[in-house]
Amino acid sequence: MHSKAHVHSSFAGAIWRPANVAFTILLSILFLILVVLFSTLTAQAQTYRVLHSFTGGVDGASPQAGLAIDAAGNLYGTTWAGGSGGLCSAPPGCGTLFKVAHAGSGWVTTPIYEFIGTNDGGHPIAPVQFAPDGTLYGSTYFGYGTLFRVTPPPATPSVTPFSFGHMTVLSFFDGFVFGPLGELAFDSYGNIYGTTPFGGPDDEGTVFEWSGGSLSVIYSGQHHTDGQTPEGGVTPDSSGNLYGIFSAGGPYQSGFVFELSPSQQGWTIQNLASFSGGYTPVSGLVFDSHGNLYGRRGGGVFQLVNVGRYWNINGIGNGGSSAPWSYPRLTVDSADNILGASYDGGAYGKGSVFKLTYSDGNWTQTTLHDFCPDAPICSEGAQPASNVVFDSQGHLFGTTTAGGAYGYGVVWEITP
Repeated sequence: MHSKAHVHSSFAGAIWRPANVAFTILLSILFLILVVLFSTLTAQAQTYRVLHSFTGGVDGASPQAGLAIDAAGNLYGTTWAGGSGGLCSAPPGCGTLFKVAHAGSGWVTTPIYEFIGTNDGGHPIAPVQFAPDGTLYGSTYFGYGTLFRVTPPPATPSVTPFSFGHMTVLSFFDGFVFGPLGELAFDSYGNIYGTTPFGGPDDEGTVFEWSGGSLSVIYSGQHHTDGQTPEGGVTPDSSGNLYGIFSAGGPYQSGFVFELSPSQQGWTIQNLASFSGGYTPVSGLVFDSHGNLYGRRGGGVFQLVNVGRYWNINGIGNGGSSAPWSYPRLTVDSADNILGASYDGGAYGKGSVFKLTYSDGNWTQTTLHDFCPDAPICSEGAQPASNVVFDSQGHLFGTTTAGGAYGYGVVWEITP
């Protein structure tokens, strides 16, 4: 009996173990299917919609820059062209400043200011920014370079289409040919910093400061090994140092990441990391919560990690191409994910919104939206040249330069 029981037990075990293995494999397959299905449903749960299609008239045309958000969640931006005319004929109109505000479950777009190409400048190409005191600042570019400020509207609304408030030009970029590129930055004292790709003693570009009512150049390259052509603005840290990218110059003539540090003797520049190979870095930089920096270069996204006295450069993803005339920064969310928009590429070749997530030592890139599935109409927009911004609910906003109901670009929203 003992022998038979032993044989029976062994036989049963021989059958049970393969069944266990098969069952385990089946569970693993089902788990992987569920993971893929959940990921797909999560991606599909994100809703894209157009908040405004530009008409090419008084509301503007072809926005090249991203948006700013006020405390109430309203959006502010600029268009490269459009308006009622002005002195700019190619393209028609010198551009506008606009507001997109909540209205029930929808949004309403209101023109704030029309550039006319005289002493107010024209063709704004960089995002407007809110200063710490809540005042809106911005800049204009091609041949009409200005730094401007917009104050709140009067108590009695105007009946004209452009009724937000008063535009004040703070400075003209005479001799700079083009004026500023990239976002403006503010320190805790209210000083404003930015970059121009040209100008300065040797026309190699400048880093400038607007302080106390006057504009001054705090850095400009003078030799081929110096930094040249800063295009993406600067990013301040909590100590008042400024970080940015030169698109040319440096040891390998391919640009470098710089730090400008203030002192009683002036500003001191330091080369943090040099680029080589001709893949031009074009964007400004952003910090994550750990003090790492992120930027765009030659279609790729890179990370700079501080390792003591040095900064290591790591390629972490494909950011696609930027528009030839626009240099949008990336955006870092509260979880240190990196987000941005590509001017081209994507599933339909008309750009995309992407996200880079770090986990277990690796970066994973996902696409949040591909523009122009209905090519060649592109009714939902095409070719974004802007950065992307978040509101307090995690909704993502940006602009496109083309497409939309009238072909002049859109303001869009992605809802998680």
